[in-house]
Amino acid sequence: MEMLIASMNNAFHATTQAQKVKDIYDFINDAIAYGGGGQSKDGGTFGTPDNPTELAAVTVTDTKLEKEGTSTFKAALAIAATTSAVDGPLPIGEIVGGVILAGALVYDATQITFITYTLTGPGGETYVGRSSGFGTPEVIMRNRFASHHKRLQGYTNPQLDRAVQGIHGYSAIRGREQQMIDFYGGVGSSGVGNSIRGVSRYNPAGIFYHGAANNFFGNIAPYTGWRP
Repeated sequence: MEMLIASMNNAFHATTQAQKVKDIYDFINDAIAYGGGGQSKDGGTFGTPDNPTELAAVTVTDTKLEKEGTSTFKAALAIAATTSAVDGPLPIGEIVGGVILAGALVYDATQITFITYTLTGPGGETYVGRSSGFGTPEVIMRNRFASHHKRLQGYTNPQLDRAVQGIHGYSAIRGREQQMIDFYGGVGSSGVGNSIRGVSRYNPAGIFYHGAANNFFGNIAPYTGWRP
């Protein structure tokens, strides 16, 4: 819960409008990870937009990814709605429906996969991103790339970097994304296609994400985020 509050406060202290939108996006991500569910146009949790206008495009919808790796929670919604409609002297239907949804959320939290990936720009620059969903890491990456705004800028060659299954991997992937950006030179470098950091400099959870990435994957770049 402290992490969610930190993410929310972070959004109010952003120095640019683009970073503010990005920080709000990160707060949504943190809230979803804390709750263990939520889906986006990628078929997983809300991904990381390099272009802030992507925030307006997020919808809960069916995708190719969901057909190949469907969220148990989404399937359980229909069952829960049916059981909740059962009449009787006690709210048995609602209780059963709630149990079904709670169980599905727990299951999804263990099955969701978080990934980092790279794209290559027309000038050889590297864009680093992350996404999540249900199915194999390759399917998640492929579906993310299918609607990626960087394609219009000539970015190609999606390459899977790291993948972790289970909600515990969320923090590690957040940290890995930022370490990868820093590894290639950081935002503003000619070799990096990202225009916004993966983790804001004003996000107090940044050091936690960095440490989680170190534990899961090993360190590839020094910490460049918020310090007390």
